Amino acid sequence: MSVAADFLDNFRSPPTLFRPYGRWWWPHGAVENDEIRAEVIQMAEAGFGGVEIEDVHHSTSEGTEWHTDTNGWASEPWLDAVKVALTEANSRGMGHDFAFGPAWPMAVPTIVPDDEASAKEIVLGKSIINTTTTYNGSVPGPFSKRKDGVNEQKLVAVQAWRISQDSDPYGNPVYLDYGSMVDLTDTVADGKVAFSPPDNSSWLLFSAVIRGTGQQPEDYPHTIPTSYVVDHFSKAGAQAVIDFWEDQILTPEMLELIAQTPTSLFEDSQEMVSATYWTPNFADEFLSRRGYSVMDILPVITQYKNNAYLFLFNDLEVQRGSLHDYHETITDLYADYHIAPLRKWLNSRGMKYRAQPYGIAKLDSMRIATALDIPEGESLGFQIIDDYRVLAGAISFAGVNIMSSELGAYNKAAYTTTWTKILGTVNPQFAAGLTHNVLHGFSYIYGPETTWPGWGAFTPYKGRIGYSESWGPRTPTWMHVPDFTAYMGRASLFTSQGIPKYDCAFFRQNGASDDHYVGPYFTSEGARIGWTTTYVDEYLLHLPSAVVIDRRLAPNAGNYSLLVVAEDPDAGQAQLTPASASKLRDLADAGLPMLILGNWTSPGSLGLSEDSSADVATDIEHLLSLSNVVNVADLSSIPTGLAKLGLTPAVMHSASPLIHIRREHGDFDLYFFTANSSSTGVSQDVSLPIRHDYVAPLELDAWSGEISLVGQYTIMDGRLNIGISLEPQQSKMLIVAPSSADVVHVANSTADSIFRNSTTGQLFVRNGEAGDYRIVLSNGSQLTTSSKAPMPVLELTDWALEVDDWQPANENPSDDVEDIVATKLVYHSFNLTSLSPWSDIDGLQNVSGNATYSTEFVLGTAEAPYGSDAGAYMELDMFQGSFRARINGEALGTLDQMAHSFDVSKWLRNGTNTLEIEAATSLINRMRAFQPQYYEQYARQKYGLKSVTIRPFSQVAV
Repeated sequence: MSVAADFLDNFRSPPTLFRPYGRWWWPHGAVENDEIRAEVIQMAEAGFGGVEIEDVHHSTSEGTEWHTDTNGWASEPWLDAVKVALTEANSRGMGHDFAFGPAWPMAVPTIVPDDEASAKEIVLGKSIINTTTTYNGSVPGPFSKRKDGVNEQKLVAVQAWRISQDSDPYGNPVYLDYGSMVDLTDTVADGKVAFSPPDNSSWLLFSAVIRGTGQQPEDYPHTIPTSYVVDHFSKAGAQAVIDFWEDQILTPEMLELIAQTPTSLFEDSQEMVSATYWTPNFADEFLSRRGYSVMDILPVITQYKNNAYLFLFNDLEVQRGSLHDYHETITDLYADYHIAPLRKWLNSRGMKYRAQPYGIAKLDSMRIATALDIPEGESLGFQIIDDYRVLAGAISFAGVNIMSSELGAYNKAAYTTTWTKILGTVNPQFAAGLTHNVLHGFSYIYGPETTWPGWGAFTPYKGRIGYSESWGPRTPTWMHVPDFTAYMGRASLFTSQGIPKYDCAFFRQNGASDDHYVGPYFTSEGARIGWTTTYVDEYLLHLPSAVVIDRRLAPNAGNYSLLVVAEDPDAGQAQLTPASASKLRDLADAGLPMLILGNWTSPGSLGLSEDSSADVATDIEHLLSLSNVVNVADLSSIPTGLAKLGLTPAVMHSASPLIHIRREHGDFDLYFFTANSSSTGVSQDVSLPIRHDYVAPLELDAWSGEISLVGQYTIMDGRLNIGISLEPQQSKMLIVAPSSADVVHVANSTADSIFRNSTTGQLFVRNGEAGDYRIVLSNGSQLTTSSKAPMPVLELTDWALEVDDWQPANENPSDDVEDIVATKLVYHSFNLTSLSPWSDIDGLQNVSGNATYSTEFVLGTAEAPYGSDAGAYMELDMFQGSFRARINGEALGTLDQMAHSFDVSKWLRNGTNTLEIEAATSLINRMRAFQPQYYEQYARQKYGLKSVTIRPFSQVAV
């Protein structure tokens, strides 16, 4: 079977491992093996591709003991349950991942805060010395207290700094004169220091101590002994994790189970709590990497209360350079001493390293993403899709073909989430480079303080509605989850094929992914007319793939036609590191088109390693002299600059919310389109490049798995023009495949639409009004077809509604788990003469559950029967929940949950037709009534059908 045929076959039935994984929360090892086995089966039968086992219980107050002494994380009961989970998952071909430790950040129970391997911080102390005062006393102590378990702290610096003349010594911030430092460290005796200011200025007496953070993983305790967060910037921290897994978890039996299907260890976002990130060897590492002593800038890189900087240098360029060099060193140490050894160890054990490379301030996410097997983002922390474009740039240059996302965590939204909410989140992410998802999440059925409908790892949270979601059989919409997981599997398969190709590489001075930066034009106005963009930084441009051939950057990767460089958004001015400026010059000399944004007449040098402003200025002056480089000072002139360069996006269309990603898979060009708006759809022509003399565009339905040739398009001047119609946040997948000859198709038509039968290939003209319609075929033939008047539009108003109302089975349950979580279904029946939301129907305001709407309608008459020359669409108004449908007792297949119009022609018959629509809701309306103290703050959702229309059309074979 060819690669292409293999892909198309897999699309129809997506392989298990492309389907979404479920983030599975356990309350430590306080679980029952039979229940673990049952929950794996539940996820498998729902179509999930794997599980990720996490010890998370945020709904429980921090400090709450829950069988920690006997069933903590990595205890024998936990290990036994993991083996059961892996055995069941393996039998079903599912993948299985683990978190590195309990909750996050990464922690193990074999260290204490004073150990070399534990997380460290540097903490400042301060005292102000007035102009006439001589200080002689104790070294100022740290501004914050040590956490429990932290017994040791080491004084590493005592310094005096002159406070700038115009600065308030007691203000916030306090400005210091760079270069005024007097080092008093070696003069300290018995904890005391003396200092007399050498002038009439006010001076800062500054101290710094290193100590363990004492941080435990979120919502501790998880283990006995206590687990503490490891040092993420030293070899010792990584080795402590490796040693624990080797000694306590990776037994021969466990390794055998792990090896049967793909396994990753997962590191969540690095939400490390410290005054300022540090490691015992930081000063030496900084000196060797940056070329000067970190002690020369120490006050301005150490944070004060609420993670703010109290001290700043009066020279803002020096201030920015100091912080740049500190953050660069933090990234270096995290990459070299944390990521590298852990990945090497995991790969040696047949596992992969998946991580969210952010959470540490200004961490270069792009660099870290290239060092991982699987970089991951998240729909909660990544507030805009440009955050995903940061990681997309990294994996493009590094040749990594998978980007994962923690999907579906929404704040204050537990039991409210619908599949359409999930789809509206993930479809734009797919268009930004996403390929894999881990659904947030699936809670074990029972845990601390369990109530109906089961224990929730994230809800209630601190006395209010928590984070979404606890999926599973406890929620009514679970009955339709196989439709969703199949769609996600096909979308992931589709977006994983081949190599993504982009138009624009947008240069950033830092590679952070969690600062929500949006570069001007290219991911906003430019994206609306077809531009595709990823971000790049200095590290990516020094990778082997970053070469220029035929005016293209990274032709074997993103194949970018343009590199854009803007002023530093952190500084609000033009500045670059010398290495960046030199690399940009090299790329420009190689012929790469560049667009330089802003005023670059006097660019500065970023960083203090050396004063290289002159070198940066020389490099920028040179590249601005080149014909392939255009500088626009005004951002509104970007289109003019692009015109000067002669550049347009590969895919072109009129301005709209339409965004896409294009991937080359052998001779196939794959396009994933979505309307990136929650309120506005698209209906327009799109112009696509083609690489072959003859091509055949295929439309792939990711809901049904059906693949069909497109019926209407034009090919002209090496481009394919095709119509795209999408509802808000709906997606469409197209493949432009090579063909040995032209596939006859409609090139132009006055008809409402052209339909091609996916089985026979027959073309049909469809119209909503009677008349003669002109058709031009690609072979030059011109035809006129006559369409008769279609049957009348039917607004369906009379319905039988049957509702299964989900309620707790026991108002006063016993301590038995099954008694607590049991659900009873209360039956409601209505005869409706019009459709309206459940919130407007007496008796259904607080109801959540499943429902069936039933009605009958008549098509055709004795004089004009419904037949092959007719068809109809079923139109649904906006629907909150999930649904399936049957006509005349036959299921309509899997329906696109983002669509509002469905071609139901082949299920209809002449005369009386029955229509049944099966609906499923979230659980929030019931939870508002059941636990109003937590959930009533969330508005009641408007479940149910609001309108259903049958819209007939006439059709004529071409």
